[in-house]
Amino acid sequence: MAVTSTGGFEFTDPELSHAVKRGLDRVDELMHRELRSDLALTTEIALHLINAGGKRFRPLFTLLAARYGDGDTDEVISAAAAVELIHIATLYHDDVMDEASMRRGAASANVRWHNSVAILAGDYLFAHASRLVAGLGADAVRITAETFAELVTGQMRETVGSGEGADPVEHYLRVVSEKTGSLIATAGRFGAMFAGAPAEHVDALSRYGKHIGVGFQISDDIIDIVSPADESGKTPGTDLREGIKTLPMLYAVEDGGRLADLLAGPITDDELVDEALALLRGSRGLERARHKLAGVAAAARVELTALPPIAATDGVRLVLDAYTTPVDVDTERRLGEVGRRRRPVHQLQAAAHLEVRPQVDAYVRHGPAVAHIDNGQLARQRAGERPDEEVVADPEPAAVDLDVRRRGAHLCTPPAGSQGCDRLWRWRADA
Repeated sequence: MAVTSTGGFEFTDPELSHAVKRGLDRVDELMHRELRSDLALTTEIALHLINAGGKRFRPLFTLLAARYGDGDTDEVISAAAAVELIHIATLYHDDVMDEASMRRGAASANVRWHNSVAILAGDYLFAHASRLVAGLGADAVRITAETFAELVTGQMRETVGSGEGADPVEHYLRVVSEKTGSLIATAGRFGAMFAGAPAEHVDALSRYGKHIGVGFQISDDIIDIVSPADESGKTPGTDLREGIKTLPMLYAVEDGGRLADLLAGPITDDELVDEALALLRGSRGLERARHKLAGVAAAARVELTALPPIAATDGVRLVLDAYTTPVDVDTERRLGEVGRRRRPVHQLQAAAHLEVRPQVDAYVRHGPAVAHIDNGQLARQRAGERPDEEVVADPEPAAVDLDVRRRGAHLCTPPAGSQGCDRLWRWRADA
């Protein structure tokens, strides 16, 4: 079966891929229709970031969640468009607050026009998102209002800081849960809810979305440290230059020393940025952030156990892998798979898992054998057997990692009763 790409993700099920592509096209058409104004400038500014592209992850998640019910109904499409309009509205406002000059490869609205224009454009998108939601009923209006409140509270919490005596790490996690996780949670809830999915699936997808949001932000923090600009699309050290304390930095500050001194404020000198990056890459703070990311992924994975074994669940799992796995470029190079982050998604994420977190749950194909790494345990079996039938304990994790790389094995997850993993590489990462 061919692997096809939709919304930046690779789906192996052609029906799912077609349905998601069709749904995303409908969402885009609705957003363009909705934002048309009799004032041409309003239309141009409102569509500026929509036309600039973007992953459309939130409507994608809404459409995947809808597969647990009746699929992309008109209500689902309206909900998906509303969620994306809310997200884009926050980008207009964020760029004003951050004095950003670029967004999605184009000049930000505040630079191309004016701060006031960018703020009004965000308000215009919020208004039309609210209009779409109003047509979905009172529950949708209430959920959207609660999501707005979380978004704003998260931004306010980040703006004022953690405060004297507060735990900076807990403060950070709450901020990203509110700022990023809340809207993704609503995207999943709306998709399942308006497709008529069972209540337990609606709730599981909402909780899953919240975890994805947190994991995405932690992953992005790690990428800012470990990935070259041509691999990640970000300039390494951007957060350092802006004085933003990301999770690896917060952990690193706890250990004191030279790195803590460097992280005391924004770093404007390029040599000091390079020094801080080098220290961060070898720091316990970075490793702790990776373990926290693994924990978030594990919590998200628990929610998947409530979902049926259908193609949409495979798609939702792929989203988890893509958004909770940072890239380790050195690992990619050693495995001979250097390339852009998440492309091809399976090879790059597999490399990152084995390098930075050897105690993971994955399957490694080597000829007729399958190695199962699970919290430091190794099981070797013939391909096609169930992975939990034989387990032998306690190889040295580093030795497992070296052995896997030396043999050039491929990661995969053979379904029970299959004949191995020749076609698609899959894995799971546990804390």
